[in-house]
Amino acid sequence: MAYTPKTWATGAGGGTPITATELNRIEHGVDGAHDEIADLQEVVSDLADRIAALEAQ
Repeated sequence: MAYTPKTWATGAGGGTPITATELNRIEHGVDGAHDEIADLQEVVSDLADRIAALEAQ
């Protein structure tokens, strides 16, 4: 899931009130980013192991 940033504006007339919905959207974006990082770390680790095995041959 791609995260779509929001441009926030200060003040009541800014049109971007802080709501539970918006805070949850941010939380889900951060959580999703952490999941993607963990997945990429596994891929990088696997590739490093494969490279090491090839270099040992």
